[in-house]
Amino acid sequence: MQLVKQTRGNPSSHSRAKAWGMFNLVAASMPPSKDFTGLISEYIHSAVQDMDDAEEAKQAAVATWQALKRSTKCGPRRTLPSVEEIVAHLQSHRLTTIVFFLDETFEEVAYDITTSVAEAVEQLAGLIRLQNYQTFTLYEAVRPVNPKLNPEPMPDEHLLLDEHRYVLGLNRAVARILVGSESAVLGMWVGQQ
Repeated sequence: MQLVKQTRGNPSSHSRAKAWGMFNLVAASMPPSKDFTGLISEYIHSAVQDMDDAEEAKQAAVATWQALKRSTKCGPRRTLPSVEEIVAHLQSHRLTTIVFFLDETFEEVAYDITTSVAEAVEQLAGLIRLQNYQTFTLYEAVRPVNPKLNPEPMPDEHLLLDEHRYVLGLNRAVARILVGSESAVLGMWVGQQ
């Protein structure tokens, strides 16, 4: 609610633009609860309509509106974005990650703070020219490796990824697993459900 106060009726155009930039980041990384989603989205939508096109804050307000629409689909996140991801979002850049296919080929997928697994699957389908991709999804493949407990190689564990999760959160989980010594991540995989 503080961001609504900072963006409404702020006499300084520079300060208003900064407030909308902060609102954009918050809308993308921390969507409001269901109780406030309607109020916040209505406020942003009407604020964008009321702004002068030449106003510096309008671009940030439009980006806030887009970020809020995308982030409310997936709901609250499980991890916070890193500094790199925040900077990329504020500069409207996309980051990339590698997705492996079951035939051991791979594709690079672009993502941002609000990209969901469903959006990543759709992007992959476009990259490989797959028209009917509704039966495909992403899996996280983990290979347990702990020679102290079991010297023989263990089979990979494939975890179905919820299409409403954020790609950003998955990359964070992969990084945490890679740091630990209990398992090694093979990557995100595409497969048929």
